Amino acid sequence: DPLVLSFAKQVASVTSNQGSTAVNPAFRTAMAMFEALSRYGVGYVVDPTTPYAQLSESATAVDYLQFPSQTLAYKAGDCDDISILYSALLEAVGIRTAFVTAPGHIYMAFALGMDPESARKIFLKPEDLIFREGETWVPVEITLVRDGFIKAWQIGAKEWRETTAAGTAGFYPLQEAWQVYEPIGFGEYQAAIMLPSSDDIMREYSGELDRFITAEVEPRSSKLKEEIRASGGSLRLVNNLGVLYAKYGLLEQAAEQFEQVVRRGEHPAALVNLGNIAYLQGDMKGALRYYERALAKSPENAVALLGIAKASYELEEYAAVDGALAQLKSLDPATASQFSYLGSGGAGTARASQAATKEISIWDEE
Repeated sequence: DPLVLSFAKQVASVTSNQGSTAVNPAFRTAMAMFEALSRYGVGYVVDPTTPYAQLSESATAVDYLQFPSQTLAYKAGDCDDISILYSALLEAVGIRTAFVTAPGHIYMAFALGMDPESARKIFLKPEDLIFREGETWVPVEITLVRDGFIKAWQIGAKEWRETTAAGTAGFYPLQEAWQVYEPIGFGEYQAAIMLPSSDDIMREYSGELDRFITAEVEPRSSKLKEEIRASGGSLRLVNNLGVLYAKYGLLEQAAEQFEQVVRRGEHPAALVNLGNIAYLQGDMKGALRYYERALAKSPENAVALLGIAKASYELEEYAAVDGALAQLKSLDPATASQFSYLGSGGAGTARASQAATKEISIWDEE
C-alpha cells in the first residue's frame, strides 16, 4: 500500500540513527512508529456496528475491518483496525509482527530479531516479553496509542501474562497467516499522508526513549554504585558502570567513570572504552591513540584490535586495518569474520555501506 509505505519509510528515515545502540533497532523503530501514529492523531474508537468484543464470540459473525490506508485516512479505528495498521507499518520496514488475541480483544506484538537468552540479559524486565520458538516478541496494546509506547507495552505484557496463565491467549504471526490468507491491496485512498514534522516526531520519540532508558539504567546503576562502595572502589566495577552508561548513549557519564579508572593506571578496558567514546564522537585520531595505549598494556586485547581496525578504516589507513584484522582473527575468529568487510578483501560497496554506520557494539567489561 503506497500510503503505508510512505508513512513507514518517512518515520524510519527520521529516527533510524537516533537513540542508543544498546536499545534493539527493531524496538527503537517500533517505538518511533508508535509515537508517530500518536502525533499524527490516530485514536481508538469502538465500531458501533461491529464491535470486536461481541463479534469475536461468534464463529459465524462477519466483522468489518479497515484497510491500513483507511485507518490512516480516518485517523481512527477499533482494536483490530489499529492492530492491522501498526502491524502493516512495521512489516513495511522489515519488522515481523503477530496478532495476539484474548477473549473479546485483539492486539499485536513485534519481533526483536533477538534470541531469548540475549533478550533476558539486556532487558531489565524480561517478563514483559514473549518468548516463542526461540524468538523474542514485544506485546503492544495498540489501542493505547495516545498514552505512549511504554504504557502500551506494559499493558500488552500484562494482558499476555494473564491470558497465557488462563490458557486463553492466541498468537498469530502475520507472515504465517499470509500463507493461508494472501494479503491484498486497496487503492481507494491515494492522497499523500501529511505526516507531523520531523521535529515533532523526534521530540515525541526521543522523550519516550529517554523515559525507557532511565527506567532501564537507574536500578542497574544504583546497584553497581552500591557494589563499588562496598568493594572500596573496585576499578572493574567502576569501568562496568561506565559501560552501562555508554551502552545507553549516556556518554558524558560514561567518560567520567572511564577517566576515573585511567587516573589510577593504564587500565586496558577503560582505555578501550574511552577510545570507543572518541570513535562515536568522530575523533578517530584520539580513538586510535586510546586503542593503541590499551594494546600496549594488553597485547592480546581483541576489543582494542577491533577498535584499531575501525578507527584506521575511518582514517583510510587500510594497511593498518588489514594488520589489526589479521591479529584479531588469531584471537577471536568470529569477531574478525563479523567485521571482515573493513579489510581490503571485503566487497567494496557492501564494505562502504556497513562501515558507514558509526556504532559501537562491543565494550570492554574486563
